[in-house]
Amino acid sequence: MTLTEKAAYLKGMMEGMSFEPTTNEGKLLAKVIELLEEITVTVEDLENQVDAIDDFTDELANYAEQIDDDLTDLEDLVCAEDDYFDEEDDEDFEDEDYDDECCECDECFDEEDYDGYETECPVCGKTVFFDDDDDPEDVVCPSCGEHFSCVCDGDCADCGDPCPVKDEE
Repeated sequence: MTLTEKAAYLKGMMEGMSFEPTTNEGKLLAKVIELLEEITVTVEDLENQVDAIDDFTDELANYAEQIDDDLTDLEDLVCAEDDYFDEEDDEDFEDEDYDDECCECDECFDEEDYDGYETECPVCGKTVFFDDDDDPEDVVCPSCGEHFSCVCDGDCADCGDPCPVKDEE
C-alpha cells in the first residue's frame, strides 16, 4: 500500500467512525489527516525527483564509461609498440628522422648559419630571431608571446650600434 493509499484509508476510517467535525477532537483529527495528506504528496514528489536523479546519474555513468573506452582506444593507438614516442624508441632516434627546418628552437636552430636579425625580448629577455620577411614593427617572442617593435627610433644611447636613423639625417 502506498503512502497516498494509507492516508486515504485513515481519512475514510475517520469519516466512518462518525467523528463530528465541529468538536475539538474532530477538528484536531481532520487537521492531522489533512497534514498527513500534504506530507504524503510531498514525499511522493521527492521520491519521483530521486528516481529522475538516479536515471540521470545512470546515464552519466554510461556516458563516462563510453568516454573511458574511447580514451583507452585512443591511448592504444598513440602508444602502440611501433610508435616514435615509445620510451624504448627514444634511444634509437636518429638525426635523419629529424627535420632541421622545423622550427627555431634551441635544439635545431643554428645561430651561426642564420642571416637574419636577432634582438632581446623586452619582457622575458630571451633572444628573438627575425629576418627581412618578418615585419620589424611586429616581432613576436616565441617564448612569451610578447609583440614588440624592432624599428629604430633614433634613441641609441643603450645599444652602442651605429644609428641608421641619425646617419640618414
